[in-house]
Amino acid sequence: MNALIHDYFYLFGPLTLAVQIGLCIHAYRTGRPFWWMWIIFIAPWIGSLAYVAIEILPNLGSTGRRGMRISGWVPATVQIRRLRQELEEGDTVARRLNLAAALHHMGEKEEADAVASEAARGVFKGDPAVVAEVAWYKIEAGHVEGAQALLDGIDSKPDRMTAVNLNLLRARILAARGDSAGALKILEGLVDSSVGEERRYALALCHARLGQKAEALSVLEDIIRAYRRGGAIWRRAEKHWFQAAMKAKRDIEAGIVPGESDKAGQVTTEGVTASTKIR
Repeated sequence: MNALIHDYFYLFGPLTLAVQIGLCIHAYRTGRPFWWMWIIFIAPWIGSLAYVAIEILPNLGSTGRRGMRISGWVPATVQIRRLRQELEEGDTVARRLNLAAALHHMGEKEEADAVASEAARGVFKGDPAVVAEVAWYKIEAGHVEGAQALLDGIDSKPDRMTAVNLNLLRARILAARGDSAGALKILEGLVDSSVGEERRYALALCHARLGQKAEALSVLEDIIRAYRRGGAIWRRAEKHWFQAAMKAKRDIEAGIVPGESDKAGQVTTEGVTASTKIR
């Protein structure tokens, strides 16, 4: 019996430990609740299997714009091809924006902007909700002036949620133009949570670019904390902003200001585009 136990730990002990460490790293880096780490270490195999079954398998992928579900099971190229086929079968605003959401998620920001831009034409040219979506893709692709031109063309009163989105876009445009103080004023006046963590992430960047390191870190840490405490639906929807907040936090702690604009006017939410040192 002792020999069997010895052989088991000799053969499977290192493997078990490696699995535990790997899953704990995954839990930390993907924003899962910290108590999963305790379960994985207290009950190595049962806890590990439970973590994989409850947290990893059902939550492969994420949620893009407008609730667009991005599957983690189906290859990205296949998902894009299917959405293109749907658009070819019937060119609707919904299908066009779904394709744009998938393209943006895959990092194809320029193409996402090009696809989405066609939605704001014809009868939808002045539709506040559609224009807000198209302007968002333009900002992400770095076409700030194009986004501003779209917002200037809105001539009808938007609903409450769309009004919040429009104000968030205006704040991001100001930030991209270097007016962080003006952007901050708008962002602090937005208390509606319908835009998820995008508002607070933009708020943190404004604080950082104004030299307010403590305020920026406080907001980013709260985004990270809220993500870890949130449910599966929240984590899928806010995964992008959690990852951006984690990176921005590391950059600020290293003394680097995460910026939304580089010298060409490119706007991004994922990286540091300036080497400015935080004061």
